[in-house]
Amino acid sequence: MQIRCPGCQASYRIDIAALAAAHGQARCCSCETLFDATRPAADAAAAAGGEASVDVRRLLRRLQRNPPPPGAPVSPPLPLSLPLDDPGVPSPLQFASPPALDLDQTLAAPRRQRLRRLGQGLAVMALLALAAAQWAWIERDRLLTDPVVRAALTQLCANLPCALAPQRDPAGYLVLQRQLEPAADATGGLALRVSFVNQRDFAQPPPQLQLSLFDTGQSLLARRTLTPREYLPGPVDPGRLVAAEEVITIELRLADPGPHATGFELAFY
Repeated sequence: MQIRCPGCQASYRIDIAALAAAHGQARCCSCETLFDATRPAADAAAAAGGEASVDVRRLLRRLQRNPPPPGAPVSPPLPLSLPLDDPGVPSPLQFASPPALDLDQTLAAPRRQRLRRLGQGLAVMALLALAAAQWAWIERDRLLTDPVVRAALTQLCANLPCALAPQRDPAGYLVLQRQLEPAADATGGLALRVSFVNQRDFAQPPPQLQLSLFDTGQSLLARRTLTPREYLPGPVDPGRLVAAEEVITIELRLADPGPHATGFELAFY
């Protein structure tokens, strides 16, 4: 359909369906005149007086399948393109250009998501490593007695400035002989002679020796824990180890606990 601006007489070719969507209103892009684009065509058809003329208003009403109810806001006028130099060439409608694509902003969101996921993964790994290190520290004595763990740590320390603590398992000591009797000298008191052996197949530090005295009802009368320096004879080397199957014999002097003490117990720690 061809229309003409009543203000500047600029000629346009426009799709009648698009004109129907704008309710017949159009705005000239040359002089900004707002006009009813259906009136000139209807007036021209009436002036021709022919029965074959087209009633533009009726055609627009047919194209508008859902006419707006009374009082509804009217759609904005249809913007027109530049005037046609050649009326025979249809003029395309003008549409607002989309905003330019910002490549940096487009790539920034996925990059931030990847960095956030990487940070979360590293945080989870750090927490797991911390929990494993804490568990290993709590169970260090048991882990150091495991042959596989011990071999791996020994190989690791061979290449690093570190040294493994000697294996330690106090439950590996066994009492072979014990005897409690009055002391032979005139000082009085009791003499405790104990022999114990390291049953493990590895050397380990001397244990702490706990001595407990009981009465006839098995009630605890006294308890004392002795370090290796207190029960081993002579000066004790801090790095001394008890070899596998080595037997140690010691003698302890005890004050007389009285007639109520009838039994004793030894434990290693």
